[in-house]
Amino acid sequence: MEHARTPVKKSPNFSSWWKAIQKFWGKKQGKAILLGAAAVIVAAVILLVCLFWPSTPLAVGNNGLAVQMGSTIYYANANDQNRLYAMKTDGSGNHQVLAETIGGMVTDGTNLYAFINDEYRYLWTLNLENRSRSLLMDTAAGEMGYSNRYLYYTDFNKDNTLYSLYLSDTNVHTQLTSLPTYDLSSDGNNVYFRYGRDGDYALCSVPLAGGDVTTILSKQVLDVVYYEGKLYYIDQQRNFCSVNPDSSQDQVISEIPCSNLVIFEDQLYFIHNGEAEEEDAGSLCRMNLDGSGYEVLAQGSYNNINVVENRVFFLDNNRQMYYYDIQHRTVGRV
Repeated sequence: MEHARTPVKKSPNFSSWWKAIQKFWGKKQGKAILLGAAAVIVAAVILLVCLFWPSTPLAVGNNGLAVQMGSTIYYANANDQNRLYAMKTDGSGNHQVLAETIGGMVTDGTNLYAFINDEYRYLWTLNLENRSRSLLMDTAAGEMGYSNRYLYYTDFNKDNTLYSLYLSDTNVHTQLTSLPTYDLSSDGNNVYFRYGRDGDYALCSVPLAGGDVTTILSKQVLDVVYYEGKLYYIDQQRNFCSVNPDSSQDQVISEIPCSNLVIFEDQLYFIHNGEAEEEDAGSLCRMNLDGSGYEVLAQGSYNNINVVENRVFFLDNNRQMYYYDIQHRTVGRV
């Protein structure tokens, strides 16, 4: 007597799965479902990458000595005639990138925008992957910054007036104000600046794309930096202060005389002016944004701070360049 055979279940393999997918793909509704599922998976992967991929912390208030792109720091080496150098964020691989003098720079994450040879302060676009360059602007630019696809700058030839350049259409330069402007900062929508002329002083804002100028404070301001919803500034007595962009909650945070404000990861890096003969030179210091935790990082007569991830670049009165290693709390010469 023959026994009925129990059918053997085959484990699904790649071939069987692929055939099933191909069969499902052949149906009009199946194709739509598969495309929709693929789109959801891709979006989920992109979201996870954005959430968990380590981002580059950025400092605000930097003045063109150094920038960071990914894991590389680019800086104008004051110890080598301000030629462009690069190093990894851990300090390794330090080498010269360009033999020309760099007068100041900002980055949009892909390109560097810099003054080359600095004689006329013409602005160049540098693509460091293929070592190419192109003239972006043959205007004598002064201060400059980058935010939200806009390059904003002052024009030396036009009484330091403020302009913006939309980098997707570099033929369009928008004059934002006819006022002489200084100490530029941006929140991505507006440019904040101070001006002073003939005894008239103010802290103001204007939209990056152009529009009306708004006066935030009608008083003398010596430096200004926007950071996470607040404007931090130095008043005439060199106190460290803050105010909201809508003019509310104007307050003195610290009476420590300071200049050269740079904010990085919720901390203020600055020059303490209390012991130096020169107005804008003193010890490199740090404190929290509420005025607590004040400490001296490098005793001396320094100026011109730039912070990029784990290093603070700064100059002494002889234009010699140094760095402070935030992680190891050490000072070295570049």
